[in-house]
Amino acid sequence: MRLVRSYPTVSFWAVAFAIAWGIGLTAGVDPEVIADNYSPVMSFLIDRIPKFAFTIAALVVVFGAGVDRRDFLRRLTTWKVPVRWYFLAIGGPLLAYGVGAWLAPGAKTVSLDASLVGASLFGAETGLLTYLFTRAGLGEEPGLRGFALGRHERRLTARRAALLMGVLWGAWHLPVLLDRDVLSIVAFLFSVIALTFVFSWMFHRSGESVLVVALLHSSINAFDDVWETVIPELTTVDWEIPFLLITLIAGIAAAVGLKPTVGRADAILEANAERSED
Repeated sequence: MRLVRSYPTVSFWAVAFAIAWGIGLTAGVDPEVIADNYSPVMSFLIDRIPKFAFTIAALVVVFGAGVDRRDFLRRLTTWKVPVRWYFLAIGGPLLAYGVGAWLAPGAKTVSLDASLVGASLFGAETGLLTYLFTRAGLGEEPGLRGFALGRHERRLTARRAALLMGVLWGAWHLPVLLDRDVLSIVAFLFSVIALTFVFSWMFHRSGESVLVVALLHSSINAFDDVWETVIPELTTVDWEIPFLLITLIAGIAAAVGLKPTVGRADAILEANAERSED
């Protein structure tokens, strides 16, 4: 663990990439192909482990090498924040998708079948709680915002740290993007970078709460299914393009909203204040 202790941030990204790319490029990412070639237990592990790559990487570095343990645990357990941040984490994506649905072409009929909406919200495969506890929410955010963001902001400003993490996070997704066309991949990567700025802004504004950002991340992943359930015609059109534009605008706004004194500049200000007191 000496190497990990000496280079914790690099080690974090190396472990996360090794898990996602190693499994994704060797075993594949198609659940049906995986199920045909592996036992049920192995299929489950191959499907789930990459989704927790960032959390696993953080646990290796934080507890295996003893790096930033106190800060990591503090960020994971920060949940007593103003309730408006929880409302924003859930309502923001729901509203953004709603605008995208409203702007989508074609006629629309609203279907408010309570059982179907409930299934899309709380279903075992794509529900909000599923994404929060078994996928992107707690599978990625403890590592990305709970560990990596703070490490990068020791050397970079908040904006530069968010940009770097957005590029790395986008590259981490590449194994699941290989079957897409180039334009789709580029659009996805830009949306990931934009969302990284949004998540960084939310993280800092909520008092560095990983839970709030995990809920926001999970809501973004889950709520497109909700709107396709409410408005079935959306499944026949590319209605998420307006949502992509909203995401890019939100990313720019978040980048502007990130305080320049967060990150490396904050450390410089603190050092100057300490020198002035001496």
